[in-house]
Amino acid sequence: MINMMQIEQQTTNGYSRERNGRIHEFFKSLRQTIGRKTHLPTASFVRSGLVIATFVISVLVLVTALAGATTIYVPDDGNQTIQEAVDNATEGDEIVVRAAYTSMGTKENIDITVPHLTIRAEDSSITVEAANPYDHVFHVKANYTTITGFMVTGTEVSDTEYSAGIYLDQVNHCDISKNNVSSNFYGIYLSSSHENTISSNVASSNKNYGIYLLRSSSNTIFGNTAHSNNNPGIHLYASNENIVAGNSAHSNRFSGISLYSSNGNTFSGNSADVNTIYGIYLSSSHSNTFSGNAATGNQYQGISLFSSNENTFSNNSAHAHSMSGIYLSRSNKNTFADNTASSNKNSGIDLSSSSENIISKNSVDSNSNYGIYLGAAHKNTISGNSVNANEIAGIYLEASSNNMISDNLALRNGQGIYLYYSSPNVIYGNNASNNHYGIYLDSSTENTIAGNTANSNTYYGIFLEASGNTIYNNYFDNTQNAWQWSSGTNSWNSSKTREPNILGGPYLGGNYWADYEGVDSDNDGLGDTLVPYTASGNIPSGGDWLPLVRDTTPLTLTDIAVTSITTDSATISWTTNKPSDSQVRYGTESRSYPLTASYVPLVIAHSVTLTGLSPGRTYYYLVASTDQNGNSVESEEGRFTTAAAAKAIIPAQVVIKPKTLNLNRNGRFFAFITLPNGYRAADVDISTVECGGAPAIKGWITRNNKQIVAIFARKDLVGVQPGSEVKLTVTGKLKDGTPFGGSDTVRVIGREDTTEVVIMPAVLNLKGSGKMTAMIMLPYGYRAADVNISSLVCEGAFAVKGKVAHNNRYLATFEIEDIGGIEPGSEVELTVSGNLMDGTPFEGSDTIRVIERDIRRR
Repeated sequence: MINMMQIEQQTTNGYSRERNGRIHEFFKSLRQTIGRKTHLPTASFVRSGLVIATFVISVLVLVTALAGATTIYVPDDGNQTIQEAVDNATEGDEIVVRAAYTSMGTKENIDITVPHLTIRAEDSSITVEAANPYDHVFHVKANYTTITGFMVTGTEVSDTEYSAGIYLDQVNHCDISKNNVSSNFYGIYLSSSHENTISSNVASSNKNYGIYLLRSSSNTIFGNTAHSNNNPGIHLYASNENIVAGNSAHSNRFSGISLYSSNGNTFSGNSADVNTIYGIYLSSSHSNTFSGNAATGNQYQGISLFSSNENTFSNNSAHAHSMSGIYLSRSNKNTFADNTASSNKNSGIDLSSSSENIISKNSVDSNSNYGIYLGAAHKNTISGNSVNANEIAGIYLEASSNNMISDNLALRNGQGIYLYYSSPNVIYGNNASNNHYGIYLDSSTENTIAGNTANSNTYYGIFLEASGNTIYNNYFDNTQNAWQWSSGTNSWNSSKTREPNILGGPYLGGNYWADYEGVDSDNDGLGDTLVPYTASGNIPSGGDWLPLVRDTTPLTLTDIAVTSITTDSATISWTTNKPSDSQVRYGTESRSYPLTASYVPLVIAHSVTLTGLSPGRTYYYLVASTDQNGNSVESEEGRFTTAAAAKAIIPAQVVIKPKTLNLNRNGRFFAFITLPNGYRAADVDISTVECGGAPAIKGWITRNNKQIVAIFARKDLVGVQPGSEVKLTVTGKLKDGTPFGGSDTVRVIGREDTTEVVIMPAVLNLKGSGKMTAMIMLPYGYRAADVNISSLVCEGAFAVKGKVAHNNRYLATFEIEDIGGIEPGSEVELTVSGNLMDGTPFEGSDTIRVIERDIRRR
């Protein structure tokens, strides 16, 4: 028999805590596998046995290799160099390099061919320098190698050899950490190596790349610093599905981070600053994800894509570059969302010959030329961006077509939105205000400009050196609203269409012009006189034949209601005749409304919920609404009172009798309820008392006035299931509404009990005095002598005495006047319950006649 525990203990001797943890997990899995019960046919069992045998043999081979794992020190007798230690090591050994190694001036190139080795520097001053500068310092050829804590240096380049400080050669599951790999040709080089971890290293001043991945996938590159290298700090070539996170790649030649033909990688939380050309660079790389990265102060561009498609960039920053913050060339179907690109010398975001990209919700401010620039870029969506304070234009299109420019905020730019030789595009729902020019078209045709706001611009709201465009449903409020060159012909309105316009009016038509002085004769929201509108002659040909007129119809409100009132909240609703905002002003004193709750969107059906209110308080309120045209209405004062705070539940002591409830019987059970001091049993409202969903049938106060006894029918219980310990809760209220509650635990059975009971006499007079006897016959195997007399109860009355009779029967005596809650009848079921001395419960019933008749002396 294999003693797996003994093998495990031998294997873990001399190992690090981390590796011991992995070994323990391995043996745990092995024990579970071998210990698992199987039920297989004979042939299957034999096959499974062979598999298990083969597996165990493999394990024993591994265990044999690991059991003798030791720590080897360098320098030491027989191990003056790291290579000697590697040659003398077996799988699982740890090699610790001491400070004396450096003082000896040792130089060497180390080939690691033994798997599961850990090579660790005793302190960070230990330097491993190449003896042959044209060979790798550490050449890792075995899986599960750990190299940590070294200074690694001294490799060069020749015409035929490309050497690295640390070179991973077709290996997996290695851990390279906390090394300083500097002044080599390559710093750290992974070639066809997968699932390795490269963390917390410094790769600097190398003549080529700091960290280089070639055809290597599923690696984690984390927390490294790659700086002052003669090529990119971190470079991926034909390497997929790696995680690159939390690294700093700065002051490198060309770029901080670069990808060539690499797909499906994830980059997060990296910084790529002050590199000579790019911060982050992608070429022919697709479906990568970049989030939370920062590129600042690079000489050319912050983030640059060439022929790279379907990448996602979110929450990155690209600031203070000599050219553009974010640049795309011949790159399609990428998504840039929630990024910031500001203070760049050219553009914040630049799309060149790129199509079907989504640029949304980015902050692109204070760039020297353009916020967002499209050059020969087609079918892109530019939406929801903030493009402010850019010197030439917030959004600039040149030779670009079929783009959707929507819902952007373009304020304080030279031009808010500028189109140059760009046709056709849709400019919709943007705010281009406080610029020199709001919207500017130069030599651009077949564009649709609708739903935009262009106010308070220095020169013109819209300026057209172009023809063939359609401009409608825009809002212009400028000193000079529009200008069109003399030979230009544009459409300044659409046909009259039943659809809400930018003012909230019922029809689409032309545009709103703040200086239009015509009259809406038929109240359709469109001007009927002084048409076409020509912006005081600045539109020399054509003009707006359907200018929008601000609605001056009074705003009205109706159907004010307060609903959903609780102790701390209430909802106030009302209706207006036109879309408008919602505001409630309120307070706890009449004609004083210091508090406000509002809902900004324009609606007809209004609803505002007030929260944080006080229980049982009266609040006074006004509701108010304002439509898009500035028409306002306010209600008269209303009031409501919040619900009173719920009263605390009084804890009651509850005793339920009998202690065994048989759900298959139709009898009753009792709850003896004792309230805390200061509360009277007489104040209980019996109509509110419930137990397990069953309402009390009736109740009475005990003779000492300290308890109330409530009677319930078993058949009325809801959701009660059989069990040895079932908690039943009794709830109710006093007559002033104060709630109380308490619980008791009973045994519930769902089958017929075999205990038999005979009540004597067979006729019971409730107005009589005297005693009643119950003869109890226990099931076979139980002794009458074991009955606990103190536990016997019959319809709320406790037994006053009892004795064992012949034939294993027990006679219990009850006072008739103690029996309560029963009504006269020809067949009345009385139930007797109790326990044996060992706590075993029993229960039985008998049916007798009950009368209520005065007994008089004759």
